[in-house]
Amino acid sequence: PVLVSSGVKSHGKFLMGVVEGDLHDLGKNIVKAMLRANGFEVVDLGVDVPVEKFVEAVKAEKPDILGIGAYMSTTMGQLKEVIDAVEAAGLRKGMKITAAGVCVTEKAALESGADAWGGDAMHTVNLAKQYVGVN
Repeated sequence: PVLVSSGVKSHGKFLMGVVEGDLHDLGKNIVKAMLRANGFEVVDLGVDVPVEKFVEAVKAEKPDILGIGAYMSTTMGQLKEVIDAVEAAGLRKGMKITAAGVCVTEKAALESGADAWGGDAMHTVNLAKQYVGVN
């Protein structure tokens, strides 16, 4: 908010949330703070987000990047469900998707259909900058 009020232009919009059935948000909150500090507008859907809410938010917010978090092995399968639903709704074009979380490996993120794996907060910030063409 301080950056916005000081006239700093947003680099882009990053929509994020944690999949349904998962209530962990420490990592998401760290990434959110780092993105905001690096000039991104962040829309945080919170935790325990159903697939339909991700789709509705992508449609309404039109983000540059969608970040999907899963922090338990039992919720990792939802990454693919969210991505498949976004694609089925015709909302994937022009938007990058990152998947992350304690149990999410790069292989799992890519196999779920994400464009990239957000290995840690700074890695995710660097990916976001790359996606929107910021050095």
